[in-house]
Amino acid sequence: MIKATTLRAMIGHLLQTSGYTLATIARQIGVHEGTMRKLQANEKYQLIPAKQLALIKLYCSKQEVKQH
Repeated sequence: MIKATTLRAMIGHLLQTSGYTLATIARQIGVHEGTMRKLQANEKYQLIPAKQLALIKLYCSKQEVKQH
């Protein structure tokens, strides 16, 4: 499991750099927007591993685009 603080940092970075909204990120990884809000607001809240992986893939895909 990835720490919730790391996931929140990824989400925050995506919000700042990708032009995505929280709802867009939620749709991209297959969760409800309310789930994303809970993750940002509560340090103990966690995504299931499959959704964590989806968030990491989304984050990495946005980083690769910027590097090229």
